Amino acid sequence: MEKKAELVEASIDNGGYKFKIDPQKLDDIEVIEALSDGKQNNLLPVIKGIIGDDEFANIKAYYVNKHGRMSITTDLTEVVEAIFKLFPKSQA
Repeated sequence: MEKKAELVEASIDNGGYKFKIDPQKLDDIEVIEALSDGKQNNLLPVIKGIIGDDEFANIKAYYVNKHGRMSITTDLTEVVEAIFKLFPKSQA
């Protein structure tokens, strides 16, 4: 049985919003498979698979409350960058 990982913290909006990620989800082949499955709109399922539907809804609400909407080019990009900053470095 795999031991549950300690959650790590990520932040967006210059630290204005913080959320936790299970680092094991960042080192899961399913993330790569979802990114490369040939579908046009597969980024959101990957993000939601890593942080969960509820946390994604919280982040979206944060941006909507702040800007009136969640921008793909700035806000979503910031979320993706915050997640992948925590991506495990190669052990090779």
